[in-house]
Amino acid sequence: SKYKDLIAKGNKPVQLLTTLFARFELLYRVKLACDDSNPKEKLKDIFGDKSEFYINKTVGFAKKIKMNDLNDIINMINENYMGTFQGIDDTETLIYDIIGRMKK
Repeated sequence: SKYKDLIAKGNKPVQLLTTLFARFELLYRVKLACDDSNPKEKLKDIFGDKSEFYINKTVGFAKKIKMNDLNDIINMINENYMGTFQGIDDTETLIYDIIGRMKK
C-alpha cells in the first residue's frame, strides 16, 4: 500500500496525519468559501498565487464532499493524531477509513 511505502521511505505516522489534516482543512475552508456571498474573494485569500488549475481542481473536489464527511474526517484525524503520541498508531486504519468515506 502507499501508506507502507511512505513509512518505508522514512515518513512518520504523525507527518502523514499532519499532511492529511492540512489537505482536509483546506477542503473545509474552500467549501465554506464557496457557500459565502463573495466566494471569489474568499478563495483568493485561501489560495493566494496558486495556479488556476490547482484552484479549480480543489474547488471541484470540495464541492463533491459533504460537509458532514469533512467534519468527521477532520475529527478522526485529530483523535488519531493524539493517539500517535500515546503509542497507539492506527494511522493505516484511519487512512483506509478516509478512503472509504471518499468513495461514497
